[in-house]
Amino acid sequence: MAFIIFLLGITLTSHAQEVLVGDGEFGKPSKTSADSLKIPKVGPNRTHYFDLIVPIEKNFGTSGKGIQISWWNSFNIGASIRYKLKLNGLLDVGADAGYKYCKYGYNTSKAQAFPDVDLYGLALTHSWQKLGFHTAPVSAFVRINFNPKRGDIVGNYLALGITSSYILGSDYVVTDKGVSGTKQKIKTTSLPYFNSTTTNVFAQLRFTKLITFVGSYRFTDYLKPQYSAAELPRYSAGLILNLSDGF
Repeated sequence: MAFIIFLLGITLTSHAQEVLVGDGEFGKPSKTSADSLKIPKVGPNRTHYFDLIVPIEKNFGTSGKGIQISWWNSFNIGASIRYKLKLNGLLDVGADAGYKYCKYGYNTSKAQAFPDVDLYGLALTHSWQKLGFHTAPVSAFVRINFNPKRGDIVGNYLALGITSSYILGSDYVVTDKGVSGTKQKIKTTSLPYFNSTTTNVFAQLRFTKLITFVGSYRFTDYLKPQYSAAELPRYSAGLILNLSDGF
């Protein structure tokens, strides 16, 4: 009886090993088993990776003649799809494409000449005023990873890149106090003062989960040559939220 149990045990063990090794002809690995051993090509530290990013930045720097921008009331916010191609453990390249709204709030403590002089014939003081741009940015970057042997995670890195943004539309909005405590809001769109594209360079630094720090410099003008004296601030800095980053 003990001998029969012993043989039965050997038979079951052999069958289990055969299933694990392969169920094809002559014990060759089956197609299903071979597929399960393939390394995925899509992932945070694989050959390809897609990510949804949300940049939130403050605009600052020197304003041009006839316009004074308030940095605390000036910002960019948007959303983009990012594609990353892994070259090796140290280097990646990639591209972003999406939408970004860029706002420049005015310092309303005194009258601002641009664009009021052109629109209304004189510089006016408003309760609130801002310039806004709806843009479609496309970026390309190279990424230097700090830990080449990090496993299948995004990890920490320094990225350097360039962005070209197409201006989809612009608006100038002012708010003034009326009689009896009322407010009057005027919105002017399709402003003729601006170029159709802008270009900036950027650096991104990631050393925390979810958040990447970003700084940017715009080296082309928003304004056409005949209005360039009133150029807007060129610097921005802030955070990028990596919403599907894999950490």
